[in-house]
Amino acid sequence: MKKKLLVVATLDTKGREAEVVKNRAQELGVEPLLMDIGVVGVPQTKPDIANTQLVEAAGYTLDELIRGHNRPRAIEVLQEGGRLMVNRLLRHDKLDGAIGIGGGTGTSVVSYIVKSLPYGLPRSWTST
Repeated sequence: MKKKLLVVATLDTKGREAEVVKNRAQELGVEPLLMDIGVVGVPQTKPDIANTQLVEAAGYTLDELIRGHNRPRAIEVLQEGGRLMVNRLLRHDKLDGAIGIGGGTGTSVVSYIVKSLPYGLPRSWTST
Protein backbone atom coordinates (compact mmCIF):
# COMPACT_ATOMS: atom_id res chain seq x y z
CA MET A 1 0.00 0.00 0.00
CA LYS A 2 1.32 3.43 -0.95
CA LYS A 3 2.16 5.98 1.70
CA LYS A 4 -0.05 9.08 1.61
CA LEU A 5 1.39 12.60 1.79
CA LEU A 6 -0.79 15.62 2.46
CA VAL A 7 0.44 18.71 0.58
CA VAL A 8 -1.10 21.84 2.13
CA ALA A 9 -0.84 25.12 0.20
CA THR A 10 -2.62 28.24 -0.95
CA LEU A 11 -3.11 26.84 -4.43
CA ASP A 12 -4.02 30.23 -5.90
CA THR A 13 -0.49 31.53 -5.22
CA LYS A 14 1.58 28.39 -4.54
CA GLY A 15 -0.14 25.99 -6.92
CA ARG A 16 2.88 25.52 -9.16
CA GLU A 17 5.11 24.75 -6.18
CA ALA A 18 2.54 22.30 -4.81
CA GLU A 19 2.37 20.64 -8.22
CA VAL A 20 6.16 20.10 -8.16
CA VAL A 21 5.91 18.46 -4.72
CA LYS A 22 2.96 16.35 -5.91
CA ASN A 23 4.82 15.16 -9.01
CA ARG A 24 7.99 14.34 -7.07
CA ALA A 25 6.00 12.40 -4.46
CA GLN A 26 4.37 10.36 -7.23
CA GLU A 27 7.79 9.65 -8.76
CA LEU A 28 8.86 8.28 -5.36
CA GLY A 29 5.81 6.02 -5.12
CA VAL A 30 3.93 8.20 -2.62
CA GLU A 31 0.28 9.15 -3.08
CA PRO A 32 -0.08 12.93 -2.65
CA LEU A 33 -3.26 14.71 -1.56
CA LEU A 34 -3.39 18.43 -2.37
CA MET A 35 -5.25 20.58 0.16
CA ASP A 36 -6.15 24.13 -0.88
CA ILE A 37 -6.09 26.67 1.95
CA GLY A 38 -6.53 29.72 -0.29
CA VAL A 39 -9.59 31.92 0.17
CA VAL A 40 -10.39 33.97 -2.92
CA GLY A 41 -8.06 33.14 -5.81
CA VAL A 42 -8.49 30.50 -8.48
CA PRO A 43 -6.28 27.44 -7.82
CA GLN A 44 -3.35 27.04 -10.23
CA THR A 45 -3.72 23.27 -9.90
CA LYS A 46 -6.65 21.01 -9.03
CA PRO A 47 -6.94 20.25 -5.31
CA ASP A 48 -7.92 16.87 -3.92
CA ILE A 49 -9.32 18.68 -0.88
CA ALA A 50 -10.84 22.02 -1.87
CA ASN A 51 -11.04 25.13 0.30
CA THR A 52 -14.83 24.80 0.18
CA GLN A 53 -14.55 21.43 1.95
CA LEU A 54 -12.43 22.98 4.69
CA VAL A 55 -14.76 25.86 5.42
CA GLU A 56 -17.78 23.55 5.31
CA ALA A 57 -16.07 21.21 7.80
CA ALA A 58 -15.83 24.23 10.12
CA GLY A 59 -19.52 25.06 9.62
CA TYR A 60 -19.32 27.88 7.06
CA THR A 61 -19.49 28.44 3.33
CA LEU A 62 -16.75 30.05 1.27
CA ASP A 63 -19.24 32.62 0.01
CA GLU A 64 -19.99 33.68 3.62
CA LEU A 65 -16.32 34.23 4.30
CA ILE A 66 -15.75 36.23 1.13
CA ARG A 67 -18.83 38.40 1.69
CA GLY A 68 -17.81 38.98 5.32
CA HIS A 69 -14.62 40.81 4.29
CA ASN A 70 -13.03 39.61 7.54
CA ARG A 71 -9.64 38.14 6.67
CA PRO A 72 -8.69 37.15 10.24
CA ARG A 73 -11.96 35.23 10.59
CA ALA A 74 -11.48 33.54 7.21
CA ILE A 75 -8.02 32.40 8.31
CA GLU A 76 -9.39 31.00 11.58
CA VAL A 77 -12.09 29.10 9.70
CA LEU A 78 -9.59 27.61 7.24
CA GLN A 79 -7.31 26.61 10.11
CA GLU A 80 -10.11 24.88 11.99
CA GLY A 81 -11.53 23.23 8.87
CA GLY A 82 -8.06 22.04 7.90
CA ARG A 83 -7.48 20.62 11.38
CA LEU A 84 -10.81 18.79 11.26
CA MET A 85 -10.10 17.44 7.77
CA VAL A 86 -6.62 16.21 8.77
CA ASN A 87 -8.07 14.39 11.76
CA ARG A 88 -10.70 12.82 9.51
CA LEU A 89 -7.93 11.60 7.17
CA LEU A 90 -6.03 10.15 10.12
CA ARG A 91 -9.08 8.28 11.42
CA HIS A 92 -9.47 6.63 8.00
CA ASP A 93 -5.74 5.79 7.62
CA LYS A 94 -5.40 8.15 4.65
CA LEU A 95 -2.44 10.15 5.96
CA ASP A 96 1.18 9.16 6.60
CA GLY A 97 2.83 12.59 6.54
CA ALA A 98 2.36 16.21 5.57
CA ILE A 99 4.22 19.04 3.92
CA GLY A 100 3.06 22.62 3.65
CA ILE A 101 3.98 25.54 1.43
CA GLY A 102 2.99 29.12 2.12
CA GLY A 103 3.86 32.77 2.22
CA GLY A 104 3.24 34.71 5.42
CA THR A 105 -0.44 33.97 5.96
CA GLY A 106 -0.31 30.58 4.25
CA THR A 107 2.50 29.46 6.54
CA SER A 108 0.41 30.47 9.55
CA VAL A 109 -2.51 28.35 8.33
CA VAL A 110 -0.23 25.44 7.36
CA SER A 111 1.53 25.42 10.74
CA TYR A 112 -1.78 25.38 12.63
CA ILE A 113 -3.05 22.44 10.59
CA VAL A 114 0.20 20.46 10.57
CA LYS A 115 0.85 21.00 14.29
CA SER A 116 -2.41 19.19 15.03
CA LEU A 117 -0.90 15.94 13.74
CA PRO A 118 0.11 13.35 16.34
CA TYR A 119 3.66 13.06 17.62
CA GLY A 120 5.81 10.94 15.34
CA LEU A 121 3.91 11.59 12.11
CA PRO A 122 6.34 13.21 9.66
CA ARG A 123 5.59 16.82 8.82
CA SER A 124 7.38 19.83 7.42
CA TRP A 125 6.53 23.24 6.04
CA THR A 126 8.31 25.88 4.03
CA SER A 127 7.69 29.59 4.05
CA THR A 128 8.40 31.38 0.79
